[in-house]
Amino acid sequence: MSGASTQEQIKVRPTLEAARRRLRVAMEFVVAVLLQIAVMDFHAWTFDESLLQYGALRMMHGMMPYRDFCTLYPPGGYYTLAVAFHVFGVNALSDRVVFVVSNAVSAITIVYLLDRLTGQWWLSRITAVATLLWLCAWAAYAFPVYPSMALILVATALMVKRWESGRTRWTLWAGVALGASALYRHDLAVYALIALGGASVTDQLRCPKTERGGFVGADFVRLCWTAAIVMLPVAVWLIIKVPKHDLYFNWILIPGAFYAKVRSLPFPTLSQTIRGFLHPNTPDVPGLGNIEYNIVWLPVLAALAALPLLVSEFRKHSSELWKSTTVVALTLLTVLLFLKGVIRVAPVHMVPGVVAAFVLLALLWVRLPGAGVAARIGVLFVIAWAGLCALASVHTDYLEFRHNIRMARGTARDGLSFAAACHPAAGLERARCMFLPDDAKQAILFLQSESTPADFIFVGQPRYDVMRAGDVQLYFYSEREAATRWYDLEPAVETTAPIQNEMVCDIERNRTRYVLRDDTPLEVEPNASRISSGVNVLGQYIERNYVLQRKFGEIEVLMRSTPFAAPGVYCNG
Repeated sequence: MSGASTQEQIKVRPTLEAARRRLRVAMEFVVAVLLQIAVMDFHAWTFDESLLQYGALRMMHGMMPYRDFCTLYPPGGYYTLAVAFHVFGVNALSDRVVFVVSNAVSAITIVYLLDRLTGQWWLSRITAVATLLWLCAWAAYAFPVYPSMALILVATALMVKRWESGRTRWTLWAGVALGASALYRHDLAVYALIALGGASVTDQLRCPKTERGGFVGADFVRLCWTAAIVMLPVAVWLIIKVPKHDLYFNWILIPGAFYAKVRSLPFPTLSQTIRGFLHPNTPDVPGLGNIEYNIVWLPVLAALAALPLLVSEFRKHSSELWKSTTVVALTLLTVLLFLKGVIRVAPVHMVPGVVAAFVLLALLWVRLPGAGVAARIGVLFVIAWAGLCALASVHTDYLEFRHNIRMARGTARDGLSFAAACHPAAGLERARCMFLPDDAKQAILFLQSESTPADFIFVGQPRYDVMRAGDVQLYFYSEREAATRWYDLEPAVETTAPIQNEMVCDIERNRTRYVLRDDTPLEVEPNASRISSGVNVLGQYIERNYVLQRKFGEIEVLMRSTPFAAPGVYCNG
């Protein structure tokens, strides 16, 4: 009897341990979600968030990306948000669900990775919390980078299991995760594929031939074909459904020929970086000289700090090769994901590289005792750099948390309250529990009173030879369709004569009665977007055919003042 009882106890213990582990993960996931909600900015954003919101809405109505609206993003972000709209309703909070879930997955994966690699529970939790708080301080809600990064971290965790156990099946699952990541950001997925594949090559080269699990590079091949299993059906579907010239224009021409010229931002100079640390509360536009902005250098610094420790570890030929292989992988990830932000230099575009750098620095911390003096100084310097930048972001989160508490109590100085925001006026249901500017709310309500959901509108700006971005949120919140598929107003795209002629044709064909435009002075960036294209066909057309009817703050509502032209006048062919 005692022997049978002992065997039962042996069986029960792993089961209980697994249940406790799952409960702990679930609790940590909930904490990660609640932490993000506590410091969330509930003001409506105007570009990436509204761009994804309105694109997802169009896809719910049967439209296709690239064919029915111009976009540089893969379809994953739009379809995920469309699913969220189906589940949670068509409102701005639905995309926040995608944001917090994606980041919670990233945090849980970071905890898992560092628990296995360091055995220091406090280090893994501190790193995960610091990452979450930094992501929230630089949140670009609905930005597809966040789910893509979460899947890359999951793929990294799966590869760590492969290197530790030697079982190739984990590589296959990692490839699936990378394929899913590509549906949100194909560039990040490619960088991660190279990083994880490259780390696997180093792992196999250091292992005895009998333990390699195939030829050198076999893991890289496995990652590629399993990622392709996920990606190819989507790519084939798009090729079938979307005209080839539209795919070429969105996938190749815009990112390859135009994007870098009209969207590039400079790295902070040495003097601006120093000023950011010395005078953190006096940022310059577009942020250079701000201590939080200095984090754009972190991926490079972290990778440089890792090199001496990597060299020393490879010379030791440790019995735990999988740990040093993971350091290689995270170093490569940090460097390659850094490339995401080298064109449009800003903390939000450095999210992938910075997240990888945070995890890498945690791994370097536990290796300090065995490192040389120079390596220790380098790692401690970079950790201090990251800490100062992150602390400034934590301060931003604290201010947001305090403001949210006051809005919940109805005591905010700006007069905002959740009680009012969560019970919006009729017509503003999509902005439930969100804060739209008063002029935008007034313009939306006026537009709804003067038109029907079947009417088309166009949201423009005073000039069309120079552009920054369109105010896409007015389409989403007003529940009115855009008169043209070229509604996001990208420089070097909608500033050209062929596109503007097509936009004029669309406005005429859809008998667009109302045009809205934001009269706010255009923010000039230090790139080619500030250079006039010399084309203002659309602006001249609007001036001839529309007159100002009402103005709400900086938002002008123009109404059609002339009859619509006969077919063929503006639309040739």
